[in-house]
Amino acid sequence: MEEEGWSEFPEVTLMFSTSDNNKRYAEAVQEMLKQNLNIDLKLANQEWNTYLDTLGRGDYQMGRMSWTGLYIDPAVNLEYYLGTSTNNRTGWVNDQYDQLLKDAQVEQDIMKRFELLHEAEETLMTDLPFMPLYFLTKNYLTSTGVKNVAYYENRSPVFKWAKKTE
Repeated sequence: MEEEGWSEFPEVTLMFSTSDNNKRYAEAVQEMLKQNLNIDLKLANQEWNTYLDTLGRGDYQMGRMSWTGLYIDPAVNLEYYLGTSTNNRTGWVNDQYDQLLKDAQVEQDIMKRFELLHEAEETLMTDLPFMPLYFLTKNYLTSTGVKNVAYYENRSPVFKWAKKTE
């Protein structure tokens, strides 16, 4: 508030798409902001397609989104925030960040590529156009009586070749 020159915090609404989980996340953020910063956060939800349209127009103050990459590589999550990405609904654009990712896409030296990605990540974390809430995890337990289960990174187990041995 001091940085913005405000004497009181303006009304803020957190938008989220309709689902019980999204409502719980929004209510948790609402409670944390009230307890820790004495901010009264309003909540509003919309059906998914309407919500995407609202975010796409930039017609919101805060919006809840999530992202899960399809493969294990830092670029998967970093490219989400490119200025040209249709997934980047934050309104944040940083030309230096975009250039670092563009350079990383064509870098042949793996160590130099990771240095570029790390520098891009530092830029993203400095500007921080989002508020991270949680990271998804999944745990699987397989019986010793089941063999040939395929475990891939970032995927659910595949039972296509599995056989029960007990």
